[in-house]
Amino acid sequence: YNRVKFYYRLTNHEAFLQEIGIYCRSVIPRMTRDFLLVFDDNESTKNAEKVLNSIKVNDEDPLFNEIDKRGNELFVTLSYPDEISVETFIKFNERKIYIKKYVTFVAIKNGMHDSKGFCFFSDGIKSNTLKDGDNVSNLHNSILNCFT
Repeated sequence: YNRVKFYYRLTNHEAFLQEIGIYCRSVIPRMTRDFLLVFDDNESTKNAEKVLNSIKVNDEDPLFNEIDKRGNELFVTLSYPDEISVETFIKFNERKIYIKKYVTFVAIKNGMHDSKGFCFFSDGIKSNTLKDGDNVSNLHNSILNCFT
């Protein structure tokens, strides 16, 4: 991995959302940086999506780069990749909000996914379903076929 990428998680989702004027029925934290917002209606969902999409860190990069609208729900990822310091801010309604107090450091990313992979089989376990050039997604069924 050829760059430094920081992972952060909101410490208190409700407090942060209240600070930026988003009120929802529930907030469900997910894995590491992800959370699900549940709304009562489509209008509230659309308004929240608009607010979240507008948030830029230090007037430059999005805080939430991945927002997936699922009916009256928003699946959101805190995807800002740089270090967050006490000077790091977002603007909301012409107000600077320093976000360090709203996040917790999780990790520094040390690898990334690659679509190119290699598979080696021990003698006696020869794959009958994988062929040279097959996609790695076929590996699961190939392994299962060895034992059925």
